[in-house]
Amino acid sequence: MGLNVVGVNIRGFQDSKAALSERSPCGYVLSGIDSPYDSVLRGAVCDYIRAVETGLELVGSKPTRTVFYGSSFSGGLALMAAALLQSADFLPLRVPTFGWAEGRRKLVKAGSGQEINRYLAEHPEQTERVMTVLSYFDPINFAGLINCPTLVGLGIKDDIVPAETVYSIINHLDTALEVLEYPVSHSELPQECLWDDFEAHWLKFACRGIPPEFTARQG
Repeated sequence: MGLNVVGVNIRGFQDSKAALSERSPCGYVLSGIDSPYDSVLRGAVCDYIRAVETGLELVGSKPTRTVFYGSSFSGGLALMAAALLQSADFLPLRVPTFGWAEGRRKLVKAGSGQEINRYLAEHPEQTERVMTVLSYFDPINFAGLINCPTLVGLGIKDDIVPAETVYSIINHLDTALEVLEYPVSHSELPQECLWDDFEAHWLKFACRGIPPEFTARQG
């Protein structure tokens, strides 16, 4: 009650499946991998940005605060969108992905990172081109533009978004920052329930405002 909430299905998912007519059979993230202009990641970031713009237009007047939130894939999108739009008042990110593209190749064991590794194992001659395109959408290249209080959660053990890749993003942030570590993420283990604490933590800040002791922190 009292909150304006906007969610978006980015191209290729649920009601927006038709917006990605040429999805790569090798994996979603490899769609349009021939160039950064055609990459589905470019489109996904644009979808997130347009959703924010539309939400603000629908609200009609400036809200008390604007929060960009995302988890995993959408966490990476939220960071990139916040960097480009400069309209977020608070940025909570739950295990944001795509950080440190080169490191992901060595560390991931599942998810989109595994799809990329499988593709490059079959097409090693494409490695330089693929990694160059992915580098355009590496959140570490956007992190320095973030100027709002930021909360980042990560799992110490995560086969899809390894902690090292999240820390690569964190290490490029230069803003008021809090980092919360949990034993696991992207797992079926009982410890996943501890993430309820993260959700309650950022929602409290979103509803009540960012406390002064938080904004005094610097990345």
